[in-house]
Amino acid sequence: MRRACQLRCLIFSLLLLLQTMTPVAAWWDAGHFIVALIAYQKMDPETRAQVVHLLRQHPQQERYFAPPKDLQGGAEQRDRWVFAQAGVWADRIRRTEWDRPTWHYVNLPLFLSDADKQKLNANLPVNRNSELPSDADLDTASLNVIQAIKLCRKTLQQEDATDLQKSLSVAWLFHLVGDVHQPCHSTALFTPARFQKGDRGGNGIPLVRIRNLHQAWDSALGNSRKLTRQVQNRATEIVRDEKAAAKAQATVALLDPSQWVAESQQLATQVAYHEKILTAVRGAEQTPDAKLKKIALPETYYRELAGHARQRAAQAGFRLARLLQEDL
Repeated sequence: MRRACQLRCLIFSLLLLLQTMTPVAAWWDAGHFIVALIAYQKMDPETRAQVVHLLRQHPQQERYFAPPKDLQGGAEQRDRWVFAQAGVWADRIRRTEWDRPTWHYVNLPLFLSDADKQKLNANLPVNRNSELPSDADLDTASLNVIQAIKLCRKTLQQEDATDLQKSLSVAWLFHLVGDVHQPCHSTALFTPARFQKGDRGGNGIPLVRIRNLHQAWDSALGNSRKLTRQVQNRATEIVRDEKAAAKAQATVALLDPSQWVAESQQLATQVAYHEKILTAVRGAEQTPDAKLKKIALPETYYRELAGHARQRAAQAGFRLARLLQEDL
């Protein structure tokens, strides 16, 4: 009886730990799979072949890019699988020598008032620079997502870049292009008391329905960690969605990551940071050390969120395909 009680306590503790872990990825695996598969569908066959060739040169090819032996569907399905794994590789290597944590985001500031902006804006502890340092390379860990995308594109365009360098750059681009189209990877809320260092892209905003704001957007495209048939079908559905595809095609030539961040920031300020969130944070500024209460957002918010997530996934996939066709 005592052992059973201890086991139940252990299970409860583990579940509690899982619930309190802070997510750091933009889109969960399903979302990155979807962006990669949309890019596969929009990419010409020659570029697809070049992408697969480069990923076979990846230093972690055996661990992350070797299709399972029981994968069904032939060569095309194997290539789709490799594309999908490229989308999530940068999250698989968290806390390893390959990890570049700041490459995944940029914290453009959102303020509660003009007075807060005047007080805080000049001295924010964030890298908002969109210019790539002249000496940056794939080992430069301090870049933001804009700079990292520029670095990877620059590497692909260099004639003297090795296949290994290009393979790393391709894998990073698959992930970062997806990241930057998620609004919580473009923006952070800064306040004089509670969020002096920012709310970490919504991670500091607790919600009733789901752990926090960042997670609400991460999960909008699904939560599967495997490349299921459902995930693959969802990618195809988005490509066939006339409205989403039309907007993605209309903006596919905009390949400046600063523009992508501007779009995501607009979505963050106009949609993601709902007025209920701003009101709650504003009301809690006088007690910055107290735990922020969970915020209940209306059901309409989550429906609107889902539509925006599909649209951003379409744009990310279309643009990733165009970008690689230009650079390879």
